[in-house]
Amino acid sequence: MAQQVAVARWERGTVIAPHQHVNVQGSPGGVVEVLVIQAGIANVQLYSEDGAQFACLELSVGDVIVLAAGAHGLEAIETVQAVLIRQGPFMGDGKVRSVN
Repeated sequence: MAQQVAVARWERGTVIAPHQHVNVQGSPGGVVEVLVIQAGIANVQLYSEDGAQFACLELSVGDVIVLAAGAHGLEAIETVQAVLIRQGPFMGDGKVRSVN
């Protein structure tokens, strides 16, 4: 299984809409993503498999979150830098399913 490791930067006020990653076979789920916050503050919203929000967590420097099921969204309260680790390869935005 391939892994993708990247450093992402989201400017203050950036909002990443709720979404679920799609595995390389094209079906939702099965993609585990880890965020390690290196700088800034982010609110991460967590959603169940049916799209219902069940939590909103404030993450700051040193926090780590494992996103293993359901969907998630993010809002940068302050400019955020984070290490992202997930199953790859990343296939572009076409491999993300929006949650409404």
